[in-house]
Amino acid sequence: MKISYDNTEQSNMTVQNIDLAWLAGIIDGEGCFCIFTNGNRSERAINPSISANLTITNSNSLLLNRCREILDALEIKYIYQDPKNGHQRGRRVMRVKIQNYSSLQRLIELMLPYFVGKAEQAKLVLEFANLAGQRGKLNYDARTEMMNKNKLLNQHGHLIA
Repeated sequence: MKISYDNTEQSNMTVQNIDLAWLAGIIDGEGCFCIFTNGNRSERAINPSISANLTITNSNSLLLNRCREILDALEIKYIYQDPKNGHQRGRRVMRVKIQNYSSLQRLIELMLPYFVGKAEQAKLVLEFANLAGQRGKLNYDARTEMMNKNKLLNQHGHLIA
């Protein structure tokens, strides 16, 4: 698995509103805002940890490279995963993952006006990242409540009456 942990190549790109809108559209369609429990089962039973991230998963390397160009230009920290054997429905998929809370905050704040389908998830993850970044501001019960709300949003999206 090839993973890039930092944005070592400096970008000469100037990010414009159209780039933010494009990336928001990609995230709306191919992204996932997640609040989740991490660690193995025995660790969770003793001391569960709840975190948040944004992932963009796709089989088109051109699309993900464009996402990376924009993130690099914005100086957003991300992890790029290109698994040799990671297949989804018979196709190789790559993933961009943003898990650093300050990067999540900055990206969501810049892109919030452009989100459509994942606007509520983005707001929830932004709130989580803001509170989790302040020591003692987000206890386990509050994290669990936000995680459950995120699961419902991701499972159902917006229900239309």
